[in-house]
Amino acid sequence: LADDFCPEVLREIIDALAGLHGHDQFVGNRLGLPGGADEARGVLFLAAHMGHWELLAIVHGFLKIGPLNIVARLLDNPYLDQRINAIRCRSGTKLIYKDRAASQILRALKHNEMAGILLDQNTSQGHVFVNFFGHPAATNKAIATFALATGAPILSAFCLPLPDGRYRLHCGPEIEYQVSDDR
Repeated sequence: LADDFCPEVLREIIDALAGLHGHDQFVGNRLGLPGGADEARGVLFLAAHMGHWELLAIVHGFLKIGPLNIVARLLDNPYLDQRINAIRCRSGTKLIYKDRAASQILRALKHNEMAGILLDQNTSQGHVFVNFFGHPAATNKAIATFALATGAPILSAFCLPLPDGRYRLHCGPEIEYQVSDDR
């Protein structure tokens, strides 16, 4: 579908649906981040089940910013899983099921692709406890592990509702972190 529209018309359609905030980081339809394109480390997007998270991947694909892989859970209903994933992937986004995500995310980052991970769910394994409004909460450490292993930058990505019924896509800035011995 995206190839049927010229870039200017497509951008107007997307802007009518969702205003882009932080899109100044997109240079020539690629992320304008430190490190050259020859530096194969990819980009990690940190997102949450907040606003219209599904729209993030769809808009990203139509804007042709770069190859995006998203991590998803296999749904219990195979028909629903197939239908939803067809929508998710229609704009060129690639799907990675979470039960085999580690190797596929590392492969994507090695090929200088992007990976989007929703990390706001409690987890029973592979977690660390963080302070969440004064209460300890288990959070997945996957995105930090991938960033430390590959050097890939981490950017936040959210799609929040606006009063007029549209959505505002927020991307970045890069989340800075320090490498330490505390894993």
